[in-house]
Amino acid sequence: MTPSEINTAARQMMNAVGDSFWADEEIYNHIYKASEELAKEAFLIERTFTTVSVAGQQEYAYPTYTLGIKRVTYDGR
Repeated sequence: MTPSEINTAARQMMNAVGDSFWADEEIYNHIYKASEELAKEAFLIERTFTTVSVAGQQEYAYPTYTLGIKRVTYDGR
């Protein structure tokens, strides 16, 4: 569903078609926040990140915008 279709379905469900109580911008903002929360909770967005390891270094900085780490491999293991 597109955000426009979700907006229409939400207005139909709340019997608010043609109503100006909720602005479209407010509904789109709620849709965006809900999609962010779903992506964070369900780990829907994946990205592979690689870095070079250094002898004697035990800690490395997380990549920017990291939500969680699924797996760490070293030398293929």
